[in-house]
Amino acid sequence: MTRIVSSSLWALLVLLLLLAPSAQGQPAPAASLDLCLAAAADGSCVYPTRVFRSPTTAVVVVYQVAKGESQPLTARLTIVDVGGAFPANAVISKQDMRPGGLGRGILTFMGPPLPMGKYRVDVTAGGKAWKSLEFAVTAAGAAPDITRPEDLLPLATGKAWTYAWVQEAGKTGKVVPPGPTPGIGEKVGLSGIAPDADGKSRATVTLTAASTDQAGTRIETRRAGALVFEEWWRLDERGWTVTQRKGPLGIAVLDPPQVLLPRSLTTPQEWTYEPTNKSFRQTYRMWGPFPVRGPQGETPGYVVLVEQPSPLATTTVERHFLRGVGMIREVSITAVGSEMVSHTELALQAVR
Repeated sequence: MTRIVSSSLWALLVLLLLLAPSAQGQPAPAASLDLCLAAAADGSCVYPTRVFRSPTTAVVVVYQVAKGESQPLTARLTIVDVGGAFPANAVISKQDMRPGGLGRGILTFMGPPLPMGKYRVDVTAGGKAWKSLEFAVTAAGAAPDITRPEDLLPLATGKAWTYAWVQEAGKTGKVVPPGPTPGIGEKVGLSGIAPDADGKSRATVTLTAASTDQAGTRIETRRAGALVFEEWWRLDERGWTVTQRKGPLGIAVLDPPQVLLPRSLTTPQEWTYEPTNKSFRQTYRMWGPFPVRGPQGETPGYVVLVEQPSPLATTTVERHFLRGVGMIREVSITAVGSEMVSHTELALQAVR
């Protein structure tokens, strides 16, 4: 998996960011409006959806205006039909907003749980109709019965998960690995894998349960066949946890262990992680079940968003999980302000 780094590593990350002039000839973004579970570090949409599970207390709207547009926007949340709990066409929230310099923004409608039924978000620009989206709030499915921690994830020695890995740097810069500074115009990704013509680096990543010891099951992460990372997973009463990691600087014991997926899959659910040395802090939010796409197509699963801010940058990691399979997708985004620095995705291809 792509790992969220601790705050002690952000200085290194920023030192490795070589700022360059903005990319020329990039197509202007089209105007858009999306409903999401949350927003990523760069303001992009986390799990676009038109169906929310009850109880829903927040609906996130991510918008992008066309180049040159700067009129103020007004968004209204309107009831379409909630079965008589409230009158139809009642506006229950209204917010004004103005696009930033990048022409995009985030709007969150928050309040008491929305009654199950149908709703609409209407946005006007300069007083004129701009875009509208309808969505529904439906009953949440029953959480699956997890009688054993092993029901979350098959963790036998030799188990392997194979992913398609894609990484790209932001338009205004490129992230390079430690070592000699690349020459001007030299394109090197964070991983050291040269990007394709579209500016994205690609490889195959495999996570393998290599052995088991007192720390848990040692997971080897290999990218393009090379060992790049190791960590130890454990399944216990808390769920799926990480007890230690091994990188270029050696083994780091996680005290307390870090929960990736709780044993209880009741949603919505939130938790935080902070090591005893308080070197960084992460927040976790989980939703579901929602349709998530794996090698066998769409299956009901769970979406977990991890956020780690720092004074210099923010990283969010969106992960999709299937009970009994593991992680099937991961999107890791690091941004400075709302400018994307790096974007990395993993998509599960096979489990053996």
